Amino acid sequence: MADSPLSIGSVIRIEVDRLAFGGEGVARHQGLVVFVPLAAAGDVLDAKIVEVKKNFARASIVQVVKPSVDRRVAPCRYYGECGGCQLQHLSYEAQLRAKAGFIRDSLTKIGGIDWPHEIEVQAAPEFGYRSRAQLKLGHQADPSAVGEACENPGPDSTGPYHRVLMGFHRRNSHSVCDIEECAVLEPRLNSALAEIRISSTFYGSRVEFPGTIDLAAGDSAVAANPPVAGIPAGAIERRIGPFTYQFSASTFFQANPSVLWPLIESATSDVAGGLAIDLYAGVGLFTLQLSARFDKVIGVEASAEAAGFAAANIAGNGLYNLKFHRGRSEDWLRDYANGVATGRQTRADLILLDPPRGGIEGAGKHLIRAAPSRICYVSCNPATLSRDLARLIKNGYRIDALQGFDLFPQTYHVETIARLSRS
Repeated sequence: MADSPLSIGSVIRIEVDRLAFGGEGVARHQGLVVFVPLAAAGDVLDAKIVEVKKNFARASIVQVVKPSVDRRVAPCRYYGECGGCQLQHLSYEAQLRAKAGFIRDSLTKIGGIDWPHEIEVQAAPEFGYRSRAQLKLGHQADPSAVGEACENPGPDSTGPYHRVLMGFHRRNSHSVCDIEECAVLEPRLNSALAEIRISSTFYGSRVEFPGTIDLAAGDSAVAANPPVAGIPAGAIERRIGPFTYQFSASTFFQANPSVLWPLIESATSDVAGGLAIDLYAGVGLFTLQLSARFDKVIGVEASAEAAGFAAANIAGNGLYNLKFHRGRSEDWLRDYANGVATGRQTRADLILLDPPRGGIEGAGKHLIRAAPSRICYVSCNPATLSRDLARLIKNGYRIDALQGFDLFPQTYHVETIARLSRS
């Protein structure tokens, strides 16, 4: 074993303390933090250093000397090569504990927030849950696939032909890991993947093919963008609670139907009043549900396609107490906060936010000026959530409830809902 100093290629023996957000194991060697992918808390590893920085290093596993009690054999044959999952080598109970740790670590280290209560992470089916996917496509020259050997000849019959690679990005790469099935996709999307593979096995050297294919499953249909292998584009539907939602394969919609109703209930239960505002509203996932609890609801979404579906969902469900605006939530919130400050706008009883991974850094000052009685913050990134919560607490809000949701088992991703009120 190599001792100090660490250098690329050094092999060291380490024990993993915990997992960091992102899924890497965290260990220490002579006071330096070492991150190790595909590790488990409690593993004793021989690991090879692959990167050295001033404050940390990264290593890859050479061998597992003593496995953690949390470690298991990953069920998927592509795991470790495909970058889509990061935690399949952990038992599901360990995954849930790790995700609760991701939330708590971010609150403490980034937000300076000491949350005194247990953080529950709502479990979901481990596999076969994902109803949306973006397939990545690449190609590989295959000189042998010409003429009758080509299952789907393109217009260039002289070759060289290119075998289409279809799947997801390889771990730490933008190249495509070619897969025949995905363990986390719901069965209909795996069937769609198989059909697309059959129809697209080979392309001629001059044939164009898309770099990505978006797939989504509704209650009774599957859609693709672009349409391919007989799978159409267009709207599909999903029923959640009392409402039916339309969306498309290219429109953002939460990908784990089994957890959507608990997620919605956590965000909207025990709230009611005159005015609720839903920012970064998408196709209206929370907007529609809020309509049953508030006299008036306003939704805001920047995407033209998503806003169009939101308008259709409002009309299709016969709701008349909703107004929907297409525009950047930051811009709309700024104008609304100005209106509240001058008395031209009614102060909201609730503002619900479901922003992208970057959080609400640009909109935070407008949210504080708008001063709603309550805030519900739905986040896919514990780091930016913690940063934003710290700012809200500093400006007079307190956290009333905090809960995690495992929308993406086998990955490091975790959804968090924080509910706040003014102190």
